[in-house]
Amino acid sequence: MKENLRKQENEILNNIITISKFNITSNIEITKAREVQKLMIQIGLETPIIDPAGNVVFKIEGEDENKNLIITSKIGISLEEKEIFLTQERIMGSGISESVGINALVLLGSLLKKEKMNHNIYLVVTTDKYNQYTGMDYFFKNFVNKINGVINLSGLNLGDLVNEIDASILLKIKLKRKNEYQKNNILFGISTLVNKLKEENILKDTSLKFYDIRTKSDYIKTIDCGEIKIEIKNTSLKKLSEVENIIKNISKGVSLEENVNIEIEKLTRHEAITNANDKLKKIFFEVAKELNIKTNIKKEENQIRIPLSKEIDAISIGITVGGKEKEEYIEINPIYTGIKQAYSLITKFDKE
Repeated sequence: MKENLRKQENEILNNIITISKFNITSNIEITKAREVQKLMIQIGLETPIIDPAGNVVFKIEGEDENKNLIITSKIGISLEEKEIFLTQERIMGSGISESVGINALVLLGSLLKKEKMNHNIYLVVTTDKYNQYTGMDYFFKNFVNKINGVINLSGLNLGDLVNEIDASILLKIKLKRKNEYQKNNILFGISTLVNKLKEENILKDTSLKFYDIRTKSDYIKTIDCGEIKIEIKNTSLKKLSEVENIIKNISKGVSLEENVNIEIEKLTRHEAITNANDKLKKIFFEVAKELNIKTNIKKEENQIRIPLSKEIDAISIGITVGGKEKEEYIEINPIYTGIKQAYSLITKFDKE
């Protein structure tokens, strides 16, 4: 199978780059959804629909109308426009890892359509904003009553498995200069805030993730305001509330020290959640062993939170290897192993 995928290498890489570009240049969910819909049609999935939440949905009919397996990936929010670079071994650029998951879903759809499946297979590219899972939530409330399993395709990392999720709080911290004469206070404020949070002794059993740091300049290029999002994770929501209060107190100190106004908005608050089933998890490890993939169990925030909350067997897996150096990047070669892993996982689950 990997050999057959390699014959489509140019098409696969071009699709990843195409998805990355529209994911960067468009912040309107329906525009992104139409681009995914167009890609599905081009690859042979003729009738994908876009639902009112902006999800792109394609159904492959199975032999048993009462069995349903959902394959998902996510369109997020990209705010910066950057170029996509292709080398012999890597693709680099903003949003590139997310694009791998979407491309894998579309390609798997074209492969599964040719197979005789017991389950109905729903391919769902969902919309999401700040881990609120509006797209996934809409799909589960409006499409299918009986769902046997959910497999979410994340771009990174190959071998990663998410089937339980820690409690999390997502904060947006806004900084604004107090008067028109200030110039560098916002940059100093962001830097001071991040450094103090990293230095503070609040990280025991707690994870802090800083991302989406942005600034906005006025007409004379003086930085007028900025914001940073912080995701806090712990097994205990009570502990997270304590950490949230510490962050608020540190922010007040930075506001006085750097002479900037700081506001904190809580975007999401989620409790820890576990998976009551282990069928997909068991098959995942079987396939990983067959393909000699090193595995890693994680509990990161993920849209499988929605099916897990309904006691549906759900996991999230990575497709390739990558990370961030100067730019976000993915490795090309592992993509084929990742797609084969996902295909084997789906077909094995379907037969059991």
